[in-house]
Amino acid sequence: MDIKTSFVLIMSIVFFLLIYNFKMIILKLIGKKFFRFNVNVVVVISVVGCLLAVSAVWAGTEVGGEIKADTTWTREGSPYILVKTIEIPKNKTLTIEPGVTVQMPGAFTMFKLKGRLVARGIEEEKIIFDGGGNSDFFDAQNSGNTAFLDLDYAVIRDGGRFWQGGFGYFSLRHSELENLSAHSTLYYPAEEVY
Repeated sequence: MDIKTSFVLIMSIVFFLLIYNFKMIILKLIGKKFFRFNVNVVVVISVVGCLLAVSAVWAGTEVGGEIKADTTWTREGSPYILVKTIEIPKNKTLTIEPGVTVQMPGAFTMFKLKGRLVARGIEEEKIIFDGGGNSDFFDAQNSGNTAFLDLDYAVIRDGGRFWQGGFGYFSLRHSELENLSAHSTLYYPAEEVY
């Protein structure tokens, strides 16, 4: 059982106990003849509370704009929903941990690279980049030789271009490219591409 599922289960039990205890306190204060609290009401309120807890837990993390410092995206914050292109400047690194999902619902480029993006999943917990059917993924145009993309056990799916130009370079290992609608261009990489 993962952390999110455990959290929702615990919150459901706590919420049910709180509502049940609230019912008992009201019955003692007001008396049974003035206040009838049906068990069905307790169940309905508990279900609503659980749904609110689930929506809060699975909402994801909205991100966008320039990375100001070295940054790590964790599985607990996943999915990361890009509301605008993530720009990784020279001498900065964005690290994405195994099991993270990155989504781009709009028609933009997901990442503009001048620095480093390191996304090393593992076989059991791949990192997923979902372009939402229309987004490009990695743009290294006008980057110089400092742009580097390091992907291992990643899935890049449902988008346009995987890679767009520049002098940057990348390493793509144990990864899958699925349902991409445009070709990628690699111009004069600064290092070997493998």
